[in-house]
Amino acid sequence: MKYRYLFFWIFMLFITLPGLASVSIQEEKQDGEPVVVIENNYYRTVLAPTIARMPLSYYFKLTEHEQFIHPEEKIKKDRASFHYFGGIIDSIPSVSGIEDWDRKGYLWRVPWKSKIGKGRGWVKYTGEAVFNYKDPVSNEEYKLKFTKIITGYEGTSCLRMDYRIENIGDNQAKFMFSAHSRTGIGGSWNTGDYFWAPGEKCRFYYSDNYPAYKDTKEGAWLPWPLKEATDFVLKEDKHQDIFVFLPSNWCVVGDNNTKETLFFVSSPIKIGKRKDMMKMGIFMATGGYVVEPCLTYYIGYQDWKKPEATIGLNSGEVCAFTLYMTAYKGVTKEQVQNLKGANSNCLLLEPPLLRRKENKDILELKVVVPGEGRLFLEKIRMKRKSTIATIEMEAGINEVEKEFPMLKKGEELLLLWMDNSGKSKLAVLKSNEKNDN
Repeated sequence: MKYRYLFFWIFMLFITLPGLASVSIQEEKQDGEPVVVIENNYYRTVLAPTIARMPLSYYFKLTEHEQFIHPEEKIKKDRASFHYFGGIIDSIPSVSGIEDWDRKGYLWRVPWKSKIGKGRGWVKYTGEAVFNYKDPVSNEEYKLKFTKIITGYEGTSCLRMDYRIENIGDNQAKFMFSAHSRTGIGGSWNTGDYFWAPGEKCRFYYSDNYPAYKDTKEGAWLPWPLKEATDFVLKEDKHQDIFVFLPSNWCVVGDNNTKETLFFVSSPIKIGKRKDMMKMGIFMATGGYVVEPCLTYYIGYQDWKKPEATIGLNSGEVCAFTLYMTAYKGVTKEQVQNLKGANSNCLLLEPPLLRRKENKDILELKVVVPGEGRLFLEKIRMKRKSTIATIEMEAGINEVEKEFPMLKKGEELLLLWMDNSGKSKLAVLKSNEKNDN
């Protein structure tokens, strides 16, 4: 067992050696505003703490496309009037306000404390903001501390975002939250873009100018998928929109013309002592689309009184979760819609097959990865593991056909993908003695 762990750390040292991969973090200025730039061989992302856009941009080097929409050319610190700017707008205690000054929460209005750090194979930005606000119904005053840690890694397009929301006030605090993401896959909003999340039903929030949903009530569960919510069709002469949610730990926006995708993968959400699942929202309009990973099925102050509209944290309690954002090249819409799941750092495009030929087992696998790493084939017997093969992979779709000594009765094969961002368990397979070819 000790040799297995020694091999793991030798591998981790190998893939982080200088010259093989690199990641950097540095403080710069953009339009006169301080920003933090994280960059590796796969992307360049800009974080803008003074306007609370983290990230503001994400340039995917494999396709040479920006993945966010930026409606305004220059950024500026303006804590009196809201500006879109683009990127991810972390919105708390609500997303949609009644007045212009009340839009997308408080984080863009308050100062941030920031620091950067780095280690072997990773770099990190930590931002913290504290703000007070009043409950729009009870008029009680709340105080929250919002912390966001963004980690970039060598050799992968995966960007990790850790969220921590702490109630540092005296009363139970209520809030909504959305990672309001103004994505434009392939560099812009174009017909052929799409949204996808797994599920059999979606929760209807609202719609405009679609006759089919004219009488649909908010909160109704509708069969999924809905073409109006999955397929973006640019129409300049007619406005239509629809907003739905799917309870899921992942969603994706893609461009089927350029075959690129941007995945959002969420950890379970910890709210005090209980756990919950992310609600992946999509606002699909004929002029553009917005992806909204949310903590509840609501985003506006007008919904504050409704059951389950807000998260409640007692004094001293914490809400915490992790959201990964990962870009891939070469993945089609059909492949996305056939996925059985999504890891933060790899996608299993087809169920792996283990077949037997004479006295050998053969693994057949089709997987897409966002960078450099290794697939470990580990034999499991009586809960003990031993590595029997490793396969090096590069960004994109990898098709594997690997032969190895046949598994014995009672043994299993664990498929484990590992890169600088972590490890993902792909599958556990049993030898199929009847499948001889």
